[in-house]
Amino acid sequence: MKSETREFDLVLFGASGFTGGLVAQHVAAHAREGLRIALAGRRADTLHALRERLMAAHPSRRHIGVIIADVSDPASLARMAASTRAVLSTVGPFVDYGEPLIKACVEQGTDYLDSTGERPFVLNMTERYDAAARARGVRLIFACGFDSIPADLGVYFTVQQLPAGAPIEIASYLSFRGVFSGGTQRSAIKELAAERPGAEAYAFTEADRGGRVIKGRAHRARSIGAWVTPFFDAVDSNIVLRSAKVIERYGPRFTYRPWVVYPNVFVMLMLMLVGVIAGGLARVVPIRNLLLKLITPSGQGPTPEQMARGWFRVRFEAESGKTRVSTEVSGGDPGYGATSMMLGQSALCLLEDREHLPQRSGVVTTAAAFGDRLLGRLQAHGLQFRVLPQSGS
Repeated sequence: MKSETREFDLVLFGASGFTGGLVAQHVAAHAREGLRIALAGRRADTLHALRERLMAAHPSRRHIGVIIADVSDPASLARMAASTRAVLSTVGPFVDYGEPLIKACVEQGTDYLDSTGERPFVLNMTERYDAAARARGVRLIFACGFDSIPADLGVYFTVQQLPAGAPIEIASYLSFRGVFSGGTQRSAIKELAAERPGAEAYAFTEADRGGRVIKGRAHRARSIGAWVTPFFDAVDSNIVLRSAKVIERYGPRFTYRPWVVYPNVFVMLMLMLVGVIAGGLARVVPIRNLLLKLITPSGQGPTPEQMARGWFRVRFEAESGKTRVSTEVSGGDPGYGATSMMLGQSALCLLEDREHLPQRSGVVTTAAAFGDRLLGRLQAHGLQFRVLPQSGS
């Protein structure tokens, strides 16, 4: 859709929420002059107040629009989608609120990006809307924040350090520190309660190259000197495999082993126990409803001081034939500081670098949709991608 036929270039749906507000600040600060932006959500007073703050902070933004839209009102979503070239959504839990907007975007020929980390949601939406989005030339790009850019672009960066045309094996090791907002807590409880897709969920239909995720057991990883557990059920694994299936550079056979790192074995055992208990309780409806009432209210998140103390690091150990390489992706506060930047830059990459991007449509990963263009943007905004020295070198 040509930009002159739409009122806006980018609509930020959920801008009145905690994460959405941070994304709006980043986009207003870094979008090229002339990019037409609108803030969308249910709360008109919050949206108008945010617009005034953004326009005061960035006087060159002569006009920032406001759109009132609600997931319970399909007509409002259709109007919003029809008014813009792309929508970026931070409205979760996506399993509850995500599908109506995706449906509207596909029907209106509008590109869609979001912040979801909910694996069942991504798999369900892929099954329901991939073919229709391809037919309309629409890009559906899920998980453009901490889920799952560090994993997806980190693997993409690592693959580039290996010889082409050979089988590749990569293990990732995630460490992080952060405080979660009410919306993220709500999404986590909803995902714990969802039916867990089985291994067949990794078999994407569009591919002509194989790929697999290997689930291991908790152990002490000698390569990093820490205790680890599998990260098998995260959406990151699905995103990485989907990239591997459509990007030829990943080679004829690709294997991925994702792990979470713990400071010591006692913390690991405690959190494993908490996870098992929480997963069981979340499936009991009265207890789940109680938990949803007790968590941080939606729209509230960590303080600036808490975000300043946040960080994440993902180490990748890769092997292809006789070549071994170690890389690392690292950044600041994973849930909000770094995530709002990643979301904003993904949207700006889609709109500002469009003529340089691969001509792919349907459900597309960040690596497959953006590749080097987004990698460069992320590096320019503080995300570090680096090759680590090998032991003994």
